[in-house]
Amino acid sequence: MCLVPRPDFSLKRTTITLAKYRLSRKLGRKLKRHEQVDHKDEYKTNDSISNLQVLTVKQNVRKNVIASGRSRPRHLKEKIKSLREKGKTFYDIGRRLGITEWQASRIHRGL
Repeated sequence: MCLVPRPDFSLKRTTITLAKYRLSRKLGRKLKRHEQVDHKDEYKTNDSISNLQVLTVKQNVRKNVIASGRSRPRHLKEKIKSLREKGKTFYDIGRRLGITEWQASRIHRGL
């Protein structure tokens, strides 16, 4: 984390990650609300400039879903439904399928 000085020299502090700070300095501007810092090699501790890129939130989520192999195949909803009918909790289902309890619940509800 980096303590970033404010342009008006006020005492209000702002803390951002080192990756975000370095990429902002390289770009010469703050990142926009819909932009995120992505580590190309997936190692969050490698904050070298050559390893950082700007992605939109949507692009970053898509990249991480594809990289983790957690894309939602059509049969996943049916699998969750059958496990629920057997009395399994969303927590148990999530652990079994490699997703979070929240994701299992949302997939089950069709969201």
